[in-house]
Amino acid sequence: MRTLSSLVVALLVCATTAAAQDPVREGLWEISIQGEVGGQPISSTPLVMRQCINQQTAQDLMSKLAGGAGGCQVSDYSQEGNRARWNLACTGQVEVSGTGEVIMGSEGFNGTLDVVVGTGGQTVPMLQTFNARRVGDCK
Repeated sequence: MRTLSSLVVALLVCATTAAAQDPVREGLWEISIQGEVGGQPISSTPLVMRQCINQQTAQDLMSKLAGGAGGCQVSDYSQEGNRARWNLACTGQVEVSGTGEVIMGSEGFNGTLDVVVGTGGQTVPMLQTFNARRVGDCK
């Protein structure tokens, strides 16, 4: 879950940066992720992470996603208004394929990542919903 959550953070920063057509708004961001595996909630409470995002961390996350982070590729990226959609495929020890969507607002963004995760010859559907908001300046 933690590795996929890191992937979600990278995807969110990448998608939001690309969709906004402007530099990412620097600062401390709080990202809340609620997950389901096979239709069952992973936890009764969301995973909440805070991360300081600036132009360099956004570029680093994009590089990891495009290069080494599990061989992930984003394709069929499209944007209509404040909504962005993409397909995702990752190869390696854990294979991931599916779709993502993010809706941007003035103070944050929310969306979903709907994927199938495969490892050891088994696959399982996973749905993650997320909300993110800028909570202040980095310290």
